[in-house]
Amino acid sequence: MSEKNTALSTEKNSLDKVSNNLSKLNEGVSKSKRMLIEKRLRSAAKNGRLKCADALAIADSPGLNVSSREVGKVANEIGIRIMACQLGCF
Repeated sequence: MSEKNTALSTEKNSLDKVSNNLSKLNEGVSKSKRMLIEKRLRSAAKNGRLKCADALAIADSPGLNVSSREVGKVANEIGIRIMACQLGCF
C-alpha cells in the first residue's frame, strides 16, 4: 500500500509542476493579445490546419510581435494544428 501511495504522490507532484508551468505560460501575454492571436489563427487556418510560415508571420505581425511559442500554445489550445514546420518551433 505504501508503494501505491508513493506512486500517487509522485504523480500528483508531476501534475502540479505541469500546472504551474502552464500558469506561467499564460502570464506571458495580455488577454487582448491572446484574443488577437486566436482571431488571426482562426482566420488563417483552413480545416483546422495552418502552415508553419503562416504561424510565424502571425507571431511577427504588426500589433502582436509575440514569440512563435505563444502562437503555438494558443493554436494547440484552440485545436489548430501547425503543419509543414520549417524550424521545429511548433
